[in-house]
Amino acid sequence: MTLNNTKLTTAEYATYDGEGNLLSDGVWACTRDGENRLTKMVSTNLTKHIAFEYDYKGRRIAKKVWNNASSLAIPGYGMASIRDAQIG
Repeated sequence: MTLNNTKLTTAEYATYDGEGNLLSDGVWACTRDGENRLTKMVSTNLTKHIAFEYDYKGRRIAKKVWNNASSLAIPGYGMASIRDAQIG
């Protein structure tokens, strides 16, 4: 059995919203939409951004990852494309 134990350093601390959802862990800041779905994660040093998209049934259909000036878009299972992008 593998356990997912994360030890936070003194500079890292976790904050949660009133429903127990992670807002920040000292490494990532998380944003959720009105339906409580994770929509964006931004690294605290602003070098990585991740955005999630959902369909009308609330299923995650896309994940976009920006690392510096390029992005990796994963629109569906098994599909990927890389393109230049500006973080902003």
